[in-house]
Amino acid sequence: MVLSASCGFIPISLEHILAIVKPMPANSNARTSIRTRMKARLRVFDTPVGEFTAITGNVSDGGICLISERGADIPVGSLIKVQILDMPVEAEVKVMEVVWSTASDMGLRFTVPLAPER
Repeated sequence: MVLSASCGFIPISLEHILAIVKPMPANSNARTSIRTRMKARLRVFDTPVGEFTAITGNVSDGGICLISERGADIPVGSLIKVQILDMPVEAEVKVMEVVWSTASDMGLRFTVPLAPER
C-alpha cells in the first residue's frame, strides 16, 4: 500500500532504507554487497517453526542477518517470508532463503534481487 505524497507519506521499501543508511566498514569476509548496520523489527512467517518476530542485525542488497533464537530450528535452504514492521505504511513481503544459522542468528538471502535505484 502506498499513500500519496500529498498525505506526507512516501513508499517505504528495503531499497529506500538501504539508500539512506550508512554502510558498515569493509572487513575480511568475502561479500558481494556492502552490509549496512540496521535494527528493524521483522515479521517472519511461512517457516517450518511458524510465525515469529525478529530483529535485523545488518542488511545488504544480497540479504539480511536476522537476530533470533528461532534460526537454528529452520533448516538451511528453507524459503521463508519476512516483512518489516512498525512502518508508516505496510511494508512489502519478501521471500528469502535461509543460507546459514546459529543458535542466535541466521543469514537470509533475497530470492529476487532488490530493484536498482532509479
